[in-house]
Amino acid sequence: MLRICKLQGILDLYEECSEHAINKEKSAVIFSKNAESEKKAAVMQALNLTQETFNDKYLVYPYMLGNQEQKPLNI
Repeated sequence: MLRICKLQGILDLYEECSEHAINKEKSAVIFSKNAESEKKAAVMQALNLTQETFNDKYLVYPYMLGNQEQKPLNI
């Protein structure tokens, strides 16, 4: 539960700093396929989210989930 509180704190800070509210009706969360149902439900309830997504793309770009090779950013 502590991690959920920290995540909510980050989301609250984002809203405060960006002066944009997160629309939870349009927001969704992605869980690992190994996540337990009880933990998923706890996260969704604590963050007041109603949608879990199973889509493998976000903004047309594929999600890089799983055991993907990590590469450093070249900025």
